[in-house]
Amino acid sequence: MPKAGCIFCKIVCGEAPCARVFEDERTLAFMDIQPLSRGHLLVIPKQHAENLFEISAEDLTAVAMTSHRVAPVLRRVLEPEGLRVIQLNGAAAGQTVFHYHSHL
Repeated sequence: MPKAGCIFCKIVCGEAPCARVFEDERTLAFMDIQPLSRGHLLVIPKQHAENLFEISAEDLTAVAMTSHRVAPVLRRVLEPEGLRVIQLNGAAAGQTVFHYHSHL
C-alpha cells in the first residue's frame, strides 16, 4: 500500500516521473535525480517499507535480486572501475527518503 507523501510511492504509482531502468512485480530500478556518480541508480521495493527494520524478507530478497540483475548492465554500459552499493536506515545514518532503497 502506498504511503501518502512518499515520493518513491508516487513514482511506483506513476504519479511522479522517473527514468526507469528495470521493473518487475516487486521492484523498480530508476536513475537517481541527484546522482553522486555517472550511472547512479536506485532499487526500491514497490511495497512501502521505511527501512531495513520494516521491509519484508521477500521484498528485501527481491531488491537484492534486482540489484544483482542491473549491476552487470551498469558494468557493461559504463565500464566503471568499481561499483558501490549503499543502503541507509534512519536520518542519523543519512537516509533522506524514508522508503527502503539501495543505491548502486
